[in-house]
Amino acid sequence: MPKIRAGAPILLAKPFAVAYHDDARCGFGRFLTNLRRWPVRMRGFVTPARLALAAGLALAALQPPAAAALPNDPLLRIVHRMNRYFHGHEVDGVTLDSRYAINPTEVVRLSVVSQLLGYAELYKAVPSQTFRQDIVERADYLAARFDEVSSRTAFDGMLAYSFLEAYDATRDPSYLDKGRVLVEQLEGLSGDQIILNGGLMAAMAFAKYHRLTGDDAAAQRARDVVGTLPAYQHQDGGFPHWCSCSKDVHYTDWMSMELILIQRMLDDPAIEPILEGTQAFMEGRVDASGNTRYQEPCPDYPGCTTYYYSIATGCSIDYDTRAFTNELGYSALLFDHFHSPKYFTVMRFLRSLENRGTFADKWDFWPPPDDPYYPWTVSDTSVVNMSVIFWSLSSIVSARRAAGASAEYALLADDEDEADGSDGTLLATRSRGLEPSPLAGARTVPDGLRLAPEDGAAAPARRWTAVDSLLIAGADPSITCDATSRSVGTPARDEPGTLTTPPRTILAAGGLKRSEPAARLQLLPISPDPGRGGCDVQFTLPASTDAALDVYDVDGRRVRELLSGRLGPGRHAVHWDERDAAGVESPSGLYFLRLQVGPEARSTKAFVIR
Repeated sequence: MPKIRAGAPILLAKPFAVAYHDDARCGFGRFLTNLRRWPVRMRGFVTPARLALAAGLALAALQPPAAAALPNDPLLRIVHRMNRYFHGHEVDGVTLDSRYAINPTEVVRLSVVSQLLGYAELYKAVPSQTFRQDIVERADYLAARFDEVSSRTAFDGMLAYSFLEAYDATRDPSYLDKGRVLVEQLEGLSGDQIILNGGLMAAMAFAKYHRLTGDDAAAQRARDVVGTLPAYQHQDGGFPHWCSCSKDVHYTDWMSMELILIQRMLDDPAIEPILEGTQAFMEGRVDASGNTRYQEPCPDYPGCTTYYYSIATGCSIDYDTRAFTNELGYSALLFDHFHSPKYFTVMRFLRSLENRGTFADKWDFWPPPDDPYYPWTVSDTSVVNMSVIFWSLSSIVSARRAAGASAEYALLADDEDEADGSDGTLLATRSRGLEPSPLAGARTVPDGLRLAPEDGAAAPARRWTAVDSLLIAGADPSITCDATSRSVGTPARDEPGTLTTPPRTILAAGGLKRSEPAARLQLLPISPDPGRGGCDVQFTLPASTDAALDVYDVDGRRVRELLSGRLGPGRHAVHWDERDAAGVESPSGLYFLRLQVGPEARSTKAFVIR
């Protein structure tokens, strides 16, 4: 290889890569990071200094334990290609998902905010001017649209955390001011609005604010959020998404990532035991190929199946959380945290799903087109999921660098990506652009809402899943539990794209039974859903009792009282004409129907489309 003279410009006429070599005693092999497609801002002539900055990314790879060593870890290559994709598709300094119009707040949180946080982690590993500029561009984008992208909910914890990370990297006081405003808003939320996954978003902001300012009250708020978690964690280490009786692989994984990041900022002895539980849970869910198992036979009863995703484990208002690609980033971070060999199997599986730095929404279990969540599952270039994966993997890089990783690297020719037909020119000069949204003209979109009403009025700015809306409203998770996680028969979704009947519940108390008890409080899903002009609500009562059925909007306001009085046992039906108490048509959107019977309550969702 010819030597590079210091200060001499180098024309990128051939593809180059950085090769990472471990200590030979570990036998870990090498990391190859393709550098031939540079971002637009660095194309053309490249000095050795710039080349060293990019090569620094390889320096951040921490050699894994010898017992778990495998010949190749795709971590840096994936991070590099994702970084290259984001640079090649930037508009106004950010890369947005094509579904921005559906829910701007959610899309910005999962794309721009996650990208910023990913670059912040890379900056901790390699404090280059390039990564700093990536942080600044995204922070400025968020600051310029502050009112639009903030939700005044616990989910703003990620937004606050991103501003605080931007301040930590740049020392720009305007970012600290934005973060402080959001932290103060988060501190004003009630305790039942900052729990589980959403609560940990707020806790990340509290912990970072404490780290930057020394604010002990913020540290205590973060510890308070963490302190609520043991009550929700199941004996096997899993967590629910919302309904406290359910358990969900995806959100257990995501909460694990949040806890790992909080632990890096805050000394809280309560975190590690929770993480040990989630690791044990996830070790049992990931198979030898790196794929995730969302159900398995019960060990103690023939014909019984245990489910590990929320909608099949008693949370009928949830969506199908299986096989979203960002879940694999969470798993990789969790397993790397514990130096588990499963890290390598997950990374190999993640690599098998990658296409030049891009990932699809899901790798399996696609819902049918009439599912309200369908548009969030069908993109083959999912910027929202890619951004979260980028953040997760970059967090592994920063942790390895913080642990004192060292590497010997050299410039090598890299043939790995030659099949893409590239001649060494920049991908950024051949930008594909983001794919058209699959939602154009669609009448069924997330949460049952169209992009805009037919009269041309502006679409609502914020739309949430049913579970997220319950969190925003501060509802009690226990009121939505109507089953357990063990069932006999057919699951709610047993094959990709196939809807079947809900599982029959096995009740462990008093012995296993093969069918549901004949008499119990039950609120059935409304019909039709989505509704246009009216819907019917059916429920069953185990005995004569006083009952009340009310309709609420996503902000927790009561829209209509449908009934209140004493009813006999058995099944009852009530019609809602989709009007409020004044007889005015309720606007398109998501609503909740809540049945209250003494101390017990049940909830179901209803979508209204005009």
